[in-house]
Amino acid sequence: MRILAAIWALAALLASVGFPGSVGAQSGDAEREARAAAAAATYLDLAEQGRFNTLFDYLHPDAQAEVPRSVGLAVFEAIYGQSQPTNAEITGVDVGSWTWPVNGTTYDDAVEVSYRQQFTNQNGERQTLDSVMYLVPLDGQPRWFFGNSRAFIAEAWAKFAPIQPEAQPANTQD
Repeated sequence: MRILAAIWALAALLASVGFPGSVGAQSGDAEREARAAAAAATYLDLAEQGRFNTLFDYLHPDAQAEVPRSVGLAVFEAIYGQSQPTNAEITGVDVGSWTWPVNGTTYDDAVEVSYRQQFTNQNGERQTLDSVMYLVPLDGQPRWFFGNSRAFIAEAWAKFAPIQPEAQPANTQD
């Protein structure tokens, strides 16, 4: 249950859970804001629908370099499989610079998308999550980030990564 609570902290991932970052207001790029809001709504819908492979495909390549698909899919299932989220409502969009805490890279063209979503907590009660998702454009497509800290990524790896062949016990039967 502790990992589930930590994972919901991540859910604020999809929210990349309230990443500490510094997205600040700039003079409006309404088209970029609209594109990012639409992409965030799509990604949240994919999560709600359980379309985790497609959701993973939209991760920023820097995030994909940190989290293997099998780990990402397992975390998505742990978050969304049990929490029964509702459609998310986009509540704000802000363009500016942001640093992803997992790798320390600063993205000057980031877009912070705030949203609100209801989910069922581990006690079976409905709650409302207010969170943010950070998106960075890549080849014209806003891409999102997984995880809000190096520690979260390490915990996800420890919980969900498959055993590597060299770590598996040798077959002692003939």
